[in-house]
Amino acid sequence: MTGGDVPGLTVTLGGGTAVVTDDLLRIAARLDHAGERLEDHARALAVPPLVDAVTGQHDSGLDLPRGLLASAAHDARALAVDLRRAAAEYADGERDVDRCVRAASGPGAGHQVAGPASGPGDLMRDVGGSWLHGLRLLGVGILIAAHPRGPARTLLPGALRDAVSDAAAAATRFLPARPPGDDGVRETTAGLLAALGVVGVLRDAPAAVRARPDALRSAPATFADLADRIPDPVAGAAQMRVEEYRDPSGGRRFVAYLGGMQTLDPRIRGEDFGPASAAAALATEGGSAVRAAEEALREAGATAADEVYVVGYSMGGIVARAVGDDPRFHVAHELTFGSPVGQLPLRAGIDGVSVEHTDDPVPPLGGSRTSDGPAGDDVVVRSRALEPATDAGALDAHQLGTYRATAAEMDASRSPRLMEARDALRAFLDGATPVASHLYRAERGSMAHAPGSDAAR
Repeated sequence: MTGGDVPGLTVTLGGGTAVVTDDLLRIAARLDHAGERLEDHARALAVPPLVDAVTGQHDSGLDLPRGLLASAAHDARALAVDLRRAAAEYADGERDVDRCVRAASGPGAGHQVAGPASGPGDLMRDVGGSWLHGLRLLGVGILIAAHPRGPARTLLPGALRDAVSDAAAAATRFLPARPPGDDGVRETTAGLLAALGVVGVLRDAPAAVRARPDALRSAPATFADLADRIPDPVAGAAQMRVEEYRDPSGGRRFVAYLGGMQTLDPRIRGEDFGPASAAAALATEGGSAVRAAEEALREAGATAADEVYVVGYSMGGIVARAVGDDPRFHVAHELTFGSPVGQLPLRAGIDGVSVEHTDDPVPPLGGSRTSDGPAGDDVVVRSRALEPATDAGALDAHQLGTYRATAAEMDASRSPRLMEARDALRAFLDGATPVASHLYRAERGSMAHAPGSDAAR
């Protein structure tokens, strides 16, 4: 389904989607852009010098072309809405069919056979496809290098998704059978992480966590409130925020905000929220960043008896999903922005919303989404962050600021699924009183955590 009355917002329920869905969304974006241009031309025929600025008199011969332009603009926008609706319904239908086929075929249906049972022809097809999509990715990379802020950036997410999935499919011919829908991205990432760790690249390491008090604020009531409280990915700053609330019955509620990577350089060893910990979290649902988030929640006082709402941006979304799998915490709700969590199943009992920009190259790094049946599906919100003709870099659509803008659009949406998620947020903190708020920073190196120092208790 579409995002209610918010143009460009598509809301679906988990599941994998075929390439045609992305094509429909791209065409819809072009139609929106065409509609805007047509409206501009129609307005140009109704202002000076074509219309007298004083008397308002105009050439009646312009009425017909002005009306045609306005009508074409309306039709283009209406068709864009219909295409987004079709893409959303296609995604939902594909998920439902996938589940029905697996249910009818029994519990073992859909599992892939290990590498030895696959013929050399299958392997050669996978390798060949990997090379083709790898060359496509290389070509897009060359275009972006030549014009870093040009329109080629819009091709990057699709090229990256295809290259990652095909490379994983070829590599996992040599791995044991996998659940249906699992394209092997996580297993391949784990193997790559291990290999790079041997040579000293992307080697994860323990980190110490320190806390400092943060100003108390009223309970968040909207998606925009939640997105605004995610720590900005600034080098040397806190990466996490945990807020404690007391509900009217005396119970405790926590909201944890987990930020993104603060550096893309794996050689910077002191920064814990970097490529090494992100890769470890994606491959193993563990690593130093996950341990740091769990320690921050423990220091804040959260236990398995207290419900937690986790919010994550970029790699923080990977960490959030890992925290949700930890039985020491009772994660009830999860909201992620721009996170590669496609192959990370959402634990049963957690209400999840995952927000992805279709021009953001980071979510495709997590592989295609699965339909995990009893494990539940998250609500997936897709939107374009930037116009294709916008002067922007390849990662501009991944910036936290663009996701904060999308969060505000989600608040304005009348999509039933988003309205239900907003109601769940309000119910979670209905009548709650803020008790404490702390910022947490995880850092590698000689800094040791001293119990009872400035950590929250």
